Amino acid sequence: MSGIYIHIPFCNKRCNYCNFYFSTNKKIIPAFITSLKKEIKFTSDKFSHLKFNTVYFGGGTPSLIADSDLKNILSELRNNFEISNDSEISIEVNPEDLNEDKLKIYIDSGINRLSIGVQSLKNQELKFLSRQHSSEETIE
Repeated sequence: MSGIYIHIPFCNKRCNYCNFYFSTNKKIIPAFITSLKKEIKFTSDKFSHLKFNTVYFGGGTPSLIADSDLKNILSELRNNFEISNDSEISIEVNPEDLNEDKLKIYIDSGINRLSIGVQSLKNQELKFLSRQHSSEETIE
């Protein structure tokens, strides 16, 4: 089993429990996406012998990037790597970022698994963790 991990290092704000690399400077997202697509092309030859059956978008908060950027990254991956037709394609999302339109875009893009950052269903704990949603919003 081979997988590709794409780190999207952008967040609205820092969660006090997180030790991952991130940035709140969304102005650099276009340059990041351009560099990421170049890196995908650059590394593809090194892995041409592999067939990938998982793609995982983590972060940060990958659901913060524009839908068009997500589609472009997936297209670049598919054009440069052999990705199984039945591959698992996952994205990390925050509960406050999900709605029916976003889910439709994910499905249309080939994403078939969500990792929803619930962290807790207790509002006091969510506040302590600096989360931007309430337990009620998560359940909704």
